[in-house]
Amino acid sequence: MKKTMLSILAVLLLFFLAGCGASANSGAAPDGTGAANGSANLAASPANQPEAYVITLGHSTTEQSSNQFGSLKFKEYVEEKSGGRITVQIYPNAQLGADREMLEGVQTGQITMMNTGNVAHANFVKEISVLDCPFAFEDNLEARAIFAEPNFLAALSQRYEANGFKFLGMTDQGFRTLTANKAVHIPNDIKGMKIRTVENKYQMAIWKYLGANPTPLAFNELYTALQQGAVDAQENPIELIYTQKFYEQQKYVISTNHIFQATLWVMNLDFFNNLPVELQKIVTESMALAAQETNEYNDENVAGFKQVISDYGAQFIELTTEELTQFKEMAKGVWDMVEADYPEMYAIFASSLEAIKQ
Repeated sequence: MKKTMLSILAVLLLFFLAGCGASANSGAAPDGTGAANGSANLAASPANQPEAYVITLGHSTTEQSSNQFGSLKFKEYVEEKSGGRITVQIYPNAQLGADREMLEGVQTGQITMMNTGNVAHANFVKEISVLDCPFAFEDNLEARAIFAEPNFLAALSQRYEANGFKFLGMTDQGFRTLTANKAVHIPNDIKGMKIRTVENKYQMAIWKYLGANPTPLAFNELYTALQQGAVDAQENPIELIYTQKFYEQQKYVISTNHIFQATLWVMNLDFFNNLPVELQKIVTESMALAAQETNEYNDENVAGFKQVISDYGAQFIELTTEELTQFKEMAKGVWDMVEADYPEMYAIFASSLEAIKQ
């Protein structure tokens, strides 16, 4: 039933985004020097030939990441469907800057498009913090369905456009999960544990409510911090636990699944609005196809990642329903924090969540 619902919602998402593109407003298309500074520009066109466009697409992860996989799929579909009228230049490994810098670049038009997790997006579209409500989703299907739920999608798209972005869609890396050097089954097991977290007040609050000591730390410093014992534990999706080899420094991987790791894809709004309507449709269709394939790619690879981690010697702990309920109950206060900060968006999120669970 969930799979059927998700398929229907995915179609609705495609038509919604395509419809938004058709209602383009006016504004100068971004231009610049192209790859030299990462800006999007309009290529010179021969007389009587359609305008050609260049999309610069940046992300901060490696060429082996699902973000790169999705970027390559987007490039493939856009260039093929547009007959070469759109060219996509991909810049992985933070070549165009850190996540926040790239989002600023997209907002101002110096970069056409980028993808990253919702924590960085909260610096520009604060209402995206509703995704920091812990233990909101039972599985990947529910989490992905929220981005196709019409009311939530409309509200989210409106807030992105108000800040200069065209929201194109979402991929994911699955759920964030805890790793540690001691077995964890109930919140009392992490009492006082120093856990590396992202620097985000809601995600830090989750661990405070659970009795741990959340410790913000740069991602590129995390492996060394685990190795040297500067932190006791960390939390990330399985993909990152695998690619960053955190399992080499941690004995247990615990299925807390407390936050869904969404990757949000955005484009400069003026650039999108200045595309011809038929190219806007191609961009939104290509993003929907790339997102679907990226999520399938992630799902297919998780088992392999887990096998490598297990073969190395790390032990997986699947929390029981009763154990997980203790975590959920103790972290409820974070929902109250988000509701107090963003009551309107929280109400839309809560009602949309209820709708997809029916």
